[in-house]
Amino acid sequence: MIKRNTLEALNDPYGAWFDGVAYLQAKEPDAAFVAGKKDQKIGIVGAGISGLMTGLLLDSVGINNWEISESSHRIGG
Repeated sequence: MIKRNTLEALNDPYGAWFDGVAYLQAKEPDAAFVAGKKDQKIGIVGAGISGLMTGLLLDSVGINNWEISESSHRIGG
């Protein structure tokens, strides 16, 4: 008899994304690292909901050196 795997058995529902979140939560950035990142200029490609939210989140943590680049004449996706 051939045993078949189900999609549930093969698929990790949390995936690599959650591994990356756990890794970042385990890191303790020092003040110099944070200050260095705040001085860098950040480019956000696309003014859809993801790009706009990224700008909002960056502002909320005190990073204001960002710019959104959009190819169309309207924002919001």
